[in-house]
Amino acid sequence: MNIPPFLKIPTNLLNKFPTGSIPPLNIKKVVYADSTNVEINTFNKKNDKIPPVKYKFGSFDSILNLNLDDSIDFIHVFLTNTEYCPKNCLVHNLNSLSSDSIDCIRLKPKDSSSINHRILSFDDLLNFTHLSKLISAITNSDRRLWILVPHLTKLFLEKEYHSSELESTKNYLYSQFVVLTSLLVFKRNSLNLSVTLIGNSGSRIKLADKSFSLENFPELEYKVLKNIELILSRDELCLNNEECLLFLKTLSLVTNANDNVVKSLTSHIEVNNISLGQMCSFLHTLSLLPVSETLSFVDLSKTTLERITESVKSGVELAKSSIPEICHYFYLTGDLEHEMLDIMFDDIVHRRIEFECARDFYRVTFPLAISGRTSSPELSKWILNQLATRCDTYINDVSKFLFVLMSVASSIKIDYSKPKLDENLKTMDIETDIYEKALMYLNESTRGPYFPSERSALLYLFDKAMELLEKCNDHQFVQLTQALTHKLVKMNTSMKLKLLNECKKRVNTLSVGGIPHILQFVVWMYGNKNPDLVATLTMYMERILSDIATYNIGDHSLLQMSTLHINSFLTDIKSLANVLYIMDWSNIHSADLAREVYSLVSKENYKMVSGAELRDLSHIVHYIALSNTELKNLDPLYIIIRETLRKDEEVQARDLIMIIESMIINAQHTRHKQLLKEIEEKATVLCGPASTIETLSNSLSRLTDVKYTLKDNGLGNYIVQINA
Repeated sequence: MNIPPFLKIPTNLLNKFPTGSIPPLNIKKVVYADSTNVEINTFNKKNDKIPPVKYKFGSFDSILNLNLDDSIDFIHVFLTNTEYCPKNCLVHNLNSLSSDSIDCIRLKPKDSSSINHRILSFDDLLNFTHLSKLISAITNSDRRLWILVPHLTKLFLEKEYHSSELESTKNYLYSQFVVLTSLLVFKRNSLNLSVTLIGNSGSRIKLADKSFSLENFPELEYKVLKNIELILSRDELCLNNEECLLFLKTLSLVTNANDNVVKSLTSHIEVNNISLGQMCSFLHTLSLLPVSETLSFVDLSKTTLERITESVKSGVELAKSSIPEICHYFYLTGDLEHEMLDIMFDDIVHRRIEFECARDFYRVTFPLAISGRTSSPELSKWILNQLATRCDTYINDVSKFLFVLMSVASSIKIDYSKPKLDENLKTMDIETDIYEKALMYLNESTRGPYFPSERSALLYLFDKAMELLEKCNDHQFVQLTQALTHKLVKMNTSMKLKLLNECKKRVNTLSVGGIPHILQFVVWMYGNKNPDLVATLTMYMERILSDIATYNIGDHSLLQMSTLHINSFLTDIKSLANVLYIMDWSNIHSADLAREVYSLVSKENYKMVSGAELRDLSHIVHYIALSNTELKNLDPLYIIIRETLRKDEEVQARDLIMIIESMIINAQHTRHKQLLKEIEEKATVLCGPASTIETLSNSLSRLTDVKYTLKDNGLGNYIVQINA
């Protein structure tokens, strides 16, 4: 037998591993034969002993004595450590695609090179079964073998199937789905690998230059789906419910599912003859299928959901794995008021369910947060406990972690008293957070993650969130600042400067929608007109001016838009008013910004400000008037304010003061007598603190030349009264 050059083995190794000592491969069993029972001590030049490398796989030498079928099986076992089964491979790929982590298998360079050359030596003899085995094994193995995937996929799609045997047809169908999921795994892994390598410095970045991606992936996906459609069109397969669900789950992961394939598979499922867990999976899968608009499963989903609800109400317990699926279904469909959600959330609290997988946890908590159910004390405590206990797992998805942290931190009720212990220990009269941190440290070794109170759990999560500061992207940074605006967060000078410097560093990269949140955060963080704060706000004022000017000329391509923060000061009147109010409060005025703001709000016959609240209008007109006294033509804005004032029953004194001040600066009171009359009528019925009402009366008297006095209404508030 001719041994190819790449499999030649040095003589000294042949003496230690004679070929006859390696047992022949038994295809019916999983290969566990390995070389771990033989230890070889090698020495380097310094005679330092190196621990032997121990494989859990069989020795690759035995492939020399195997035929084609056995060689393929051996390679599959060598790479995956499992015997090939189409259904098991499909399930493994689906689990891998839904997993939070990616398995990284590393082989010896000699073994990976040998497998590569061995496969290429008989690639013209491979059938579709061989190819599906190899593609499945390689995509879940060492990345140095991924270069074979495009070649093997091309061979697989070129193979024609002619068998008419039922069992062989079903195997062919499974092979198609195994290859499809393997390609999805390959696409996911290669994308994540490229992102990881490009993000690192040094020599490793050279690995990212290797092209592992499938450039024509949509075309390959389409061809595999057409093959599946052809097989199912024969209508000769007796698929059970479990098989159809597996295939539908696969189709829910593709970019564009084949409508005919989906129709055929859903028609095989008997909804009245499946278990509760299968119904939950089926309902969830229907909401994920990327089908055309002509194919609707509304009625089928409604029927399935009714059966699930009836079963749960009758006392049947939902499996732990089914709860995230149902919650995610309601999240995708937007039906967040369904009674099943309340039933499931009560069940979660009662059973004290824990979700080890971050994906399942977020599928449950997102509907909770969006629907406002986190206001429930029991649910908020459960979320907080889960988030703190499994923080190291959940924090890997930064955006979702920060979103849930914001939701639970704003809704949970914190007991600020010192904790009472069940143990016979006297409470020490020291700072509460120091005391609780000591308890956490003392109990960590015996109880694991331990939090004496909700307060300590939140403080722990805020500390973890701060660790994300330097590695989070711009969208996540905005979320981080929102999460940190909590009264429990105690910021020292060092932390404030660190966050402020990060805000300055990201001034040109943040999205337009995220800027108002950053401005509110820095003002909240300092609370006064600190020089560092004013300098930061000035930088953001320049950015806001640039964005509004760019938007006004119609060049939207240069703007940093975001899908996370859709509303921005360019399109939303409330966001614009908040931004201008912060600038006004900090005495940062710009004539150019005022002019661009007026151009923005006056577009399309003042469409942006039509229907706006009086508070927002007062902030805008006050900033424009104070920043640019040359803008005299503000009549349309004052007319809109007058109409809003007439309709608005609840008016704040501060809003009236800002409108009056803007009219004084621009000398508009002589032009808008009707507006002035409306303001005077509203002012005489307003009540509030003495200082505010006094400011209102003084401002109003400057326009009307009428003397006003303050009258106590007997409730500690004052009203404006016209002197007789």
